Amino acid sequence: MAIENLRLLVLNPSRFMQHRVCDSPVWQPSTIILVTGLVSAIPGYLVLQYTRPGGGLSSSVFAIAQVVGIAVGVVSIAGIWVVVSAIIHGLSAYAGASDGTFRDTFKFVGWGFLPLSIANAFGALATWMILRSVPVSVSSAEIQSLLASSTLSTASLAVNIALTIWMCFIWHFGLVHVRNVDAKYAFSIAALPFFVRLISALVRFI
Repeated sequence: MAIENLRLLVLNPSRFMQHRVCDSPVWQPSTIILVTGLVSAIPGYLVLQYTRPGGGLSSSVFAIAQVVGIAVGVVSIAGIWVVVSAIIHGLSAYAGASDGTFRDTFKFVGWGFLPLSIANAFGALATWMILRSVPVSVSSAEIQSLLASSTLSTASLAVNIALTIWMCFIWHFGLVHVRNVDAKYAFSIAALPFFVRLISALVRFI
């Protein structure tokens, strides 16, 4: 059933939101959130691995830092899921939503993170491809500069923006079919997180 839901979400998000999302168990979007958080931590993990000193206490500290980084990535995405769900649920209620509980909103927002997990995977791949061509003698600061100025990073930003638009449309259909919000208001509400993420991505790129 989870695979069928994923397939329908990708091929026909409107139908998925209309017929499947409310009946899907919470663990399914939770899995998407978990994967998104884990993948979001990969670039930092790769950079730490590349700059890891050899032996002694420093190696132990770096190992702890890697675990903490992964945990922070997962917890951060989970926190964003809760906050975005609350914002979208509140705004949709203000726009006259007549159907759906917060649990329903929570689920369709979680499903909407699927494009973000793909964007994060592309970003992790771009980071790996950049790092494998960097000389070992390069410092951590120089690595960050190379990551920011690489053509692959530009491509990753473009992919990130495109997939964020996809995420926006998934939430739009969720608002229309689950919360019964008028389409024009649904698009405006779904677009707010998109613009926040777009500005955040551009700031990091600049």
